[in-house]
Amino acid sequence: MRRRPKDPLQDVLNAIYSSRGATLIYARTRRSVERWACLLQKEGVKAIPYHAGLSSELRKKAQDYFLKKESPVLVATVAFGMGVDRPDVGLVLHLNLPSSPEGYLQEAGRAGRDGLPAKCLVLFSPGDRKRLIWAIKKTYIDSDKKSANSAEKMRFEQSLEQLRRIEAIAEGGACIEQSLLHSVGELSPPCGHCDR
Repeated sequence: MRRRPKDPLQDVLNAIYSSRGATLIYARTRRSVERWACLLQKEGVKAIPYHAGLSSELRKKAQDYFLKKESPVLVATVAFGMGVDRPDVGLVLHLNLPSSPEGYLQEAGRAGRDGLPAKCLVLFSPGDRKRLIWAIKKTYIDSDKKSANSAEKMRFEQSLEQLRRIEAIAEGGACIEQSLLHSVGELSPPCGHCDR
């Protein structure tokens, strides 16, 4: 996990070129997915987009591409991945801070299912927090109402707490694996494999 530079394209390309097998790149929005797939294609990377706004035919095509091509690069929102199992994913790259440790563990867990070394990279910036808070508010607090009900408020607060936890992991100096597992209630020693 590291700060995203103003122009992260070279970091993304370096990560893709140094990985093995399939590459799965997560972006927060549909627009960002389309933009990144296009940027990578212009750089000669045969990247394909996947998000819920695509037709079912295009989503199926993207899923088949990811499952059947030799070293595919798929740029997707978190809408991709449930029930999709490809063992040789060598890189899972997040272009934004994930919204929760649990979500990140689920998404990063798609890497290295074949037992071989794999890389996970999160590129984040402080601005990600503002955008995530805006999205959380939009999800749980209806702007047409003067106030949210108690269940909505509780879910809103839980989402903010999850955001605080993943932000502390991203900006902290402790072992990433140990911190992630601790955030979901498991104790473990430092992994010795992450970059901290």
